[in-house]
Amino acid sequence: PPPPPPPPPPQSLPKHSPRHEQPLPAQGRPQASREEELVGIDGLSTLMSGMSLQTKRVALIWCQQHDVPSVTLIVESGSAEDFVAALGLDRSGMQHKVLVKRLLEYDIAN
Repeated sequence: PPPPPPPPPPQSLPKHSPRHEQPLPAQGRPQASREEELVGIDGLSTLMSGMSLQTKRVALIWCQQHDVPSVTLIVESGSAEDFVAALGLDRSGMQHKVLVKRLLEYDIAN
């Protein structure tokens, strides 16, 4: 019989994320393993639409670590820049540009 497949690599935050060494809060929710978990944060699924799975995971973890129940709270608290920076996206990349644009539009619409 063929040998069993190797185990999947462990999931972790990218090394460039400033929060990669911080544990989840004590009430801790597990790291996102599926995109559906974004639905738990109001507006996050729409905000992160089209982003890479890893970027979505980091966004969800950031929201969990900061006890953020909705994207509205990120915008109203003035934390949008911190949120985007924590994702570690290339500032000249499409994901970064789209996310900044969406957050600005979200602020105007709400």
